[in-house]
Amino acid sequence: MKEKLEIYESNYRNAKSIHMSNNLISCTILPELGGKIASFYHKDKKFELLFQNKKDEYMKPDMYDDFSLYDASGFDDCFPSVDEGFADFGSEKIKYPDHGEIWSSCFDYEIIGDRVKLKYASRLLPYTYEKSIGINENTILIDYKIKNTGSEVIDCFYTMHCLINCEKNIILKFPSETKEVINVLESSFLGKKGSIHPFPVTQTNEGKSFFLDHVKSPDSNGYEKYYVMDKIEDGICGAYYPSKGIEFVTKYDATKLPYLGFWVTEGGFRGDYNCALEPSNGFYDSMKSVYENNKFMKLEPNTDFEFSIELSLTSVTD
Repeated sequence: MKEKLEIYESNYRNAKSIHMSNNLISCTILPELGGKIASFYHKDKKFELLFQNKKDEYMKPDMYDDFSLYDASGFDDCFPSVDEGFADFGSEKIKYPDHGEIWSSCFDYEIIGDRVKLKYASRLLPYTYEKSIGINENTILIDYKIKNTGSEVIDCFYTMHCLINCEKNIILKFPSETKEVINVLESSFLGKKGSIHPFPVTQTNEGKSFFLDHVKSPDSNGYEKYYVMDKIEDGICGAYYPSKGIEFVTKYDATKLPYLGFWVTEGGFRGDYNCALEPSNGFYDSMKSVYENNKFMKLEPNTDFEFSIELSLTSVTD
């Protein structure tokens, strides 16, 4: 069957949107909220991958607003950092916003052929941020270009923040070489920040088995954040939903995004039940931490950083 592609402007929960659809999938993009992908839907399975805004409409944030006070849903880009904090910029110190600048920013956009082209000129630093989004069969294709338009080096890192729905029997798919993870939040299960755990099974503080490739029920009232200890070479991760018979896969160039974090809230953060596998080129989360670890990107003047991410949903027959 020939693929039937539709792209049109619409409205999604009171936000301007661009809807893309073919025979298998649909996705919804919000250009005025950082180019957020708000929905990734598999038609045959009637399956929504992305965690949804719990309110009927989106609130518009300002640059330095607290991310946790807003929808915390869908797929946002974190750039130039994740945590709020200060970065060196020439002889200055620049304060980076919570979850970066992109999620709160309004993008210009064009629908050109079978792609949506989005562009933003930073209000914080001399850079432009572009992404081109298309769909093909069961896959969303995203091409990024971040350009330093100034005369000073920009210390920064990109992190993918794609919040997917959880269910108790979900099986997380980490890159094949994952052997150890480092806990980066104080945790009643994983202990102190900085503690290292074998993957995929470790021990809790009480000596019970803890499966790092699964999630607990939403009434466990917990949340965790950990990173794969070493650089990733196999840029493939995702999740399998056995009750739905569907697999989510993210593919990316691990030479461009060599680190991988994982966030999960099992009711402990705002009562939400979601998780996110987070490819990044910073280790990890804050400028303070990436400076200490010397693992971040120095975007040179008049230089582009280009990379691509693919998200796919595949119907699986057991």
